[in-house]
Amino acid sequence: MEVHARSLPRPPIGSFICAVLIAIATGTFGVLLILFIQPQDRMIASVFCWVSLALLVAAFWDLKFRTDKRRDRFVRELRSVYDRYYDGQQAFGFDGHNWTHERKAGRYEAPWNAVTSAVERQNTVNWSTKDHSIIVPKRAVASVATSDGRVCHEERTLALLRTLALGPLDNALSFRLGLVDYVLIEVPSLWRNHPFLMAEAHLGGVLWLVMIANGTYNTVGPGVVVGWTVVGLLLFLIISAQFWYFVAKYLTAPAELRTPWESGFSERGVRTSGSEIELFSAWLTFRKFRETNRAFLLYFGPNSYHIYPKRSLSSEQQTKLRDLLKTSVAAEN
Repeated sequence: MEVHARSLPRPPIGSFICAVLIAIATGTFGVLLILFIQPQDRMIASVFCWVSLALLVAAFWDLKFRTDKRRDRFVRELRSVYDRYYDGQQAFGFDGHNWTHERKAGRYEAPWNAVTSAVERQNTVNWSTKDHSIIVPKRAVASVATSDGRVCHEERTLALLRTLALGPLDNALSFRLGLVDYVLIEVPSLWRNHPFLMAEAHLGGVLWLVMIANGTYNTVGPGVVVGWTVVGLLLFLIISAQFWYFVAKYLTAPAELRTPWESGFSERGVRTSGSEIELFSAWLTFRKFRETNRAFLLYFGPNSYHIYPKRSLSSEQQTKLRDLLKTSVAAEN
């Protein structure tokens, strides 16, 4: 569970907040429309109130019940993998060049330079090659301090294991992903990955707004000012909804997204040191890289990437990192 804690389905807090805000805006407009239009048109205006209620119900249902179901299914799948591959006694050994792993399925041996990814957490160290993975509990090489302050052999063994699996953290660069960087990186990426969906959503919102504005334009009385105020607010929400979504997502994301970290880039790959995790990824685990005005993006999936903000780097550091990425990872066309 510790190894896969970051992959556990989490409540979609960002989506929930945005859905609630849209529901409130829609319901408010519906109430104002009912108050200021002709009685014979109030039945049609009440549709906005019902849409608002449906959005609220759907948001709460997704937040509570769908998240619980996704988490339960994920845990069952993890348990099945554990019972198949990791249950029972295992044996592990290593030296400065190779490591071995024995379990019920047989014995596996590989050199350290075959490791494609490795992670150190509070209680475990795990790493993978192209066709094998291993999880080593730290209690197998637990650290013990003597009364005079010296560290026993077990701690030195763990330090050596850490260096061999994750590599050294030499010439590390410090990074921090701020809110502005995150939003201005994610919004263009969203449009780039889903251009037609985003265009359709904005076009639908504008058409809905035009319909509402047309009804307000032909209305007279004290509610006209209020009506146009609401129309302007809806226009603002339609245009800026994508930004507010990522603001909410950034503020509700796990703390490590907002915590400073260090990354070292070498010929072998990327070594990252954070507040709660140590991570290594070989270059072959990355599909491509993209350079934007604000950051370097290292893709480990079709639409998933690590963000390295440029504002954390000097011009010389940016040049060196750019050259290294060009020689190690394919640039996106």
